[in-house]
Amino acid sequence: MSNPDLFINKIRNNPHRPLGIVAISIFYLFGACVLFISMFTNYAGVAQQITLAHGLPLDLKFIVLPAVAILAVVMSYGLYSLSRWGYYLTSIYQICFGVVSLLLSVSFGIQPFLGNLMWSSVVVMYLVIKRRTFIHPEIEEQNLLHKQNRLA
Repeated sequence: MSNPDLFINKIRNNPHRPLGIVAISIFYLFGACVLFISMFTNYAGVAQQITLAHGLPLDLKFIVLPAVAILAVVMSYGLYSLSRWGYYLTSIYQICFGVVSLLLSVSFGIQPFLGNLMWSSVVVMYLVIKRRTFIHPEIEEQNLLHKQNRLA
C-alpha cells in the first residue's frame, strides 16, 4: 500500500473524526490556500467576487479577502480538531452565508448564489447530523465502542 492509501485508511479508520468532517475541513483549507495565492496574482478581481458573494459593500473588498481566507483556515482547523468552537463557528458562518446567498439570488438572479446556498445547506445539515461528534464526543465514542463490540 502506498503512502496516500495509508493516509486515507488512517482517516477512515479514525472513529473520532468522520470522513465528511475531514473532507469539509480540507475543502476549507484548500479554499483558503487559493485565496492566499490570489492575493498575489489577482487581488482586486478575486476580492471583488468574494465581497459580492458575501453581500458586503465593495469598499471593503481589500479587507474581506484576507478576512475570509483567515476565517477559512480557522474553520478548517476547528472542524478537523473536532472542537465545539469549530462546530459553532462553521455553523454560524454557513447559516449567515446561506441566508445572504438566498437574499442575493432573489435580488440579482439565481447564479452563482444558488450554488453557495446549496453548499451552505449541505454543510449545515451534515454538521447537524454529526453534532454529537463535537458537542458530546464521549457519547459518540461509547456508541462506536458498542458497535465494535457487537461486530466482534
